[in-house]
Amino acid sequence: MPELPEVEVTRRGLAPQLAGRVISGVEVREPRLRWPVPQAVRELAGRTVRAVLRRGKYLLVDCGDGHLILHLGMSGSLRLLAPGTPAQKHDHFDLVLGDRLLRLGLPVTDRSPYDEFMLHFHDWLKASESYQQNCRKYRFDLPPGSTWLVFTDVVPHAVLGGRLAFEQTVIVSRNSLANPALAPASILERLAGKTLTA
Repeated sequence: MPELPEVEVTRRGLAPQLAGRVISGVEVREPRLRWPVPQAVRELAGRTVRAVLRRGKYLLVDCGDGHLILHLGMSGSLRLLAPGTPAQKHDHFDLVLGDRLLRLGLPVTDRSPYDEFMLHFHDWLKASESYQQNCRKYRFDLPPGSTWLVFTDVVPHAVLGGRLAFEQTVIVSRNSLANPALAPASILERLAGKTLTA
């Protein structure tokens, strides 16, 4: 997943290419991205891009009376291309700006109800001012060269910092656990009274 430095580098690269340009068209080939693409996005033609900003890992394209919000997800890409460039398998969104277009490539997979719940729960926790102010926080200072592990289904969020910090995601099957009944997915399924994963 692109982290804050990569998202900021992307913003700095895009800003001079987009700022001041008039949006001449929008093409949405896949309406199910992180959230369903709202109709307002399809109606951006005619607006002028004022700036490209960043808020956390979100890129905000300032269109004057609102912002187009872009997120690269786990493995997305943003590319500047010539209009008419054929779309590839995961190219789901184009913002056309006259002689160039900004294309979002983002693999989209059907989420299980568990993944859908966890995504929205995570987003809600990040957006909740009360939770952010009042939740218990822990800080761990680790020596250089150390390795640590966080089971992210057990904590709502972990922040990794440091000049040489590296993050890697590993999916662990609940059936490989010593007690699969204690896996977060198993607990949520018992609470919901239905299967949430495939």
